[in-house]
Amino acid sequence: MSEPARPEMPRATWTGPERRVKRYLVALGWQVVRAGRAFLPWHLLAVHPTEGVRLLWVHPPHGPGPDLSALVAFPCDVGYIREVWRYSGHAIRPIVARVNGGPAAPVSREV
Repeated sequence: MSEPARPEMPRATWTGPERRVKRYLVALGWQVVRAGRAFLPWHLLAVHPTEGVRLLWVHPPHGPGPDLSALVAFPCDVGYIREVWRYSGHAIRPIVARVNGGPAAPVSREV
């Protein structure tokens, strides 16, 4: 008797903004992977041998921004950097907002 056919799981695909962030960080020496379900609500996980770990939420070109309370409340190591990345128009460099657990709103800075 053969086993019943298992339904094939849909494969996760990279979105355009995620690919763009990955290319940018890889060029700077980071290893970047999709975060997957284990790191929800984060989109990407980036690791650098000397600069540590970044959890990245990539802002889509159209649509609402992230739920900052969920990003701040996500349990992670103190040394992890939590950021929201966004490209505006055809900009070469992204606008990055650092998300921290403090009461202050994230401050945008250019990488």
